[in-house]
Amino acid sequence: FNPNPTRNMGAGSQQIVLLNDNETDAQLVLYVLNTVFNKDPLECSYVMNDAHYNGRSVCFFADPADATRLLQEVENKKNEWILQGCPA
Repeated sequence: FNPNPTRNMGAGSQQIVLLNDNETDAQLVLYVLNTVFNKDPLECSYVMNDAHYNGRSVCFFADPADATRLLQEVENKKNEWILQGCPA
């Protein structure tokens, strides 16, 4: 077990930060980190747990245009997840 996996952080000046909340389903968080940010399962778990225990976790760096696109993709994935009847 490696508690500090190799991180896929992207490149750019904008931080995309995962914030902890009590409402979002953990499986949705893992799904989004994997499909939108191309993180492997170990890194997804690491980022999610970092946010859980510290309140926030930087999950990616992007240029402003890419950050806007990625955040829209997060919303799209969340909506797909809900339409499939999964808890969000």
